[in-house]
Amino acid sequence: MKRQRQLLCKVAAGALVFAVLLLAPRARADQDTDKNLKHKDTAFLKDAALGGMAEVQLGQLAQQKAQNDQIKQLGQKIQADHTKANQELQQVAQKVGVTVPSELDSKHRRLSENLEKKSGTDFDRAYAEHTIKDHKKDIKEFEKAARDSENADVKAFAEKTLPTLREHLRMAQDAGKAVGLTGSLITSKEEEESVGGTSSSATGRGTRSSDTQRPSDAQRK
Repeated sequence: MKRQRQLLCKVAAGALVFAVLLLAPRARADQDTDKNLKHKDTAFLKDAALGGMAEVQLGQLAQQKAQNDQIKQLGQKIQADHTKANQELQQVAQKVGVTVPSELDSKHRRLSENLEKKSGTDFDRAYAEHTIKDHKKDIKEFEKAARDSENADVKAFAEKTLPTLREHLRMAQDAGKAVGLTGSLITSKEEEESVGGTSSSATGRGTRSSDTQRPSDAQRK
């Protein structure tokens, strides 16, 4: 009986060692994957935190300095929405164990300082232009996070915030028109595609018309 128990113990120990060796590579792979995902999501959350804080500060500045009422309303809307989004981001960051910045970096401080130096229409146009460019960039980053993130909380935050960012972009483009901005900045993607399609059709019709009016070889003779 004693020998049988010793034999059983040896078999069990061997099976345990085999299981550890078998599962170790998979565990290391899972850990590596978690690190990669965490780094990607960490970068997104930190960038979003910096951008959100900057938008709140610039929104306050717009309410103080803007001459145009639409710019003032845009600043008020952006301040309120990004304040709420920043609070939600903080909750997500705490849940996933990420420490996000609590102060603006030098890049965003310089942006704020440059806008503070402007006044009147110059400020209105500069603020509208910044808001349009920044929200176009943010929308792309949030779309990527909503599509690619494998962390459920980060994905949900990105998906929830996207409609607000798109609304801000639309409002900024409308306000930009009101203060004299022109070109692609104040043109939506749908409008660009519509204009492009119309131009192509018109060009096509023009070409066909020219072909019809061109005299044939027999007529030239």
